[in-house]
Amino acid sequence: MSCSLTLFRYVIPLRRPLQTGAGALTAREGIVVRLTADGLEGWGDCAPLLQFGGNLTRAGSALARLGSRVERDAIPATIERLAADPATASAAAALDAALLDLDAQCVGLPVAALLRPTHRAGVAVNALVGGDDDETIARAIGEAVAGGFSAVKLKVGGRPPAHDIARVARARACAGELKLRIDANGTWSRSEAAEVITGVAHLDLQYVEQPLPRDDLEGTRALTALGVPIALDESVASSCDFERVLNASPVPYVVVKPAVIGGPRRARLAIGRMESAGITPVITSALESGIGICAALHCAVGTERADIAHGLATASLLATDLTGGEPAVRRGVMAIAAAPGLGLLPDFGDRALVVAEPSA
Repeated sequence: MSCSLTLFRYVIPLRRPLQTGAGALTAREGIVVRLTADGLEGWGDCAPLLQFGGNLTRAGSALARLGSRVERDAIPATIERLAADPATASAAAALDAALLDLDAQCVGLPVAALLRPTHRAGVAVNALVGGDDDETIARAIGEAVAGGFSAVKLKVGGRPPAHDIARVARARACAGELKLRIDANGTWSRSEAAEVITGVAHLDLQYVEQPLPRDDLEGTRALTALGVPIALDESVASSCDFERVLNASPVPYVVVKPAVIGGPRRARLAIGRMESAGITPVITSALESGIGICAALHCAVGTERADIAHGLATASLLATDLTGGEPAVRRGVMAIAAAPGLGLLPDFGDRALVVAEPSA
């Protein structure tokens, strides 16, 4: 079977800059992939992150070189090739999601059922909080409480340890019974991480995400002795990294980003590997469009633990989107559509530019 391939370039500003440990993020840029065959359309999102080795120019060039028509049976090998390089793994993720979308529609099932036959209809998701001052933090957490969220993640790092300790304490005071996570994006030194973790150990954190640079697994292992659970994110930028983490750093949580490791199928393999080792996977977006979030959601509903909130509620950070607000968050929960495939129909309006059209 031959598929037509169309690429759409987009740039979407954030509603307000998101302060992370790696700096302020003001917009997201990516390429939407559409595969068309037998009257069906499959969709995927290529939205690389620089801190994970992603490169939009290289990913886009790799997709463009495929041409306007591709053989369906050749696509899996292309996905594997692109996924092996962090610079183009987001292109693999887009192709994988689009192909899964097509395949699932062909058999009348949701993508989640192709990834794991036993899955839930939806998952809890966490609210994401940035901001530097108490008023901003309090307002964001208040909105999360009102919205029915069960968990909040606060971005930390890039500040003096005492400042972050005070911010976390403020967040805990505002969050009440909500689960509270903090994420340093690998910006702390070992001494800074130890100071902050010790200073917040009494605040009942669910976990501290990526306290140290991605390759410092020895330091991460030492931090686990401080009594606060650790989660890894930037340390697992590829499938090989998951095996490295399993062998070197016994942490209770690992973040899985389908957009970073090469797509939903690779994410499903990583999820199974983590769960078999007793590690809880937390599925998160790469701050991409609703198309990419939807693909990650279909991975999340197949995880074993129903009590874990996943990091998928990020579309609201964008000034606009490509999917009409779907998949939506309702009372802190995100659910897959009751439809085959990914269950969405993108609506670009004037927000995306077609950069490659199938030839006649």
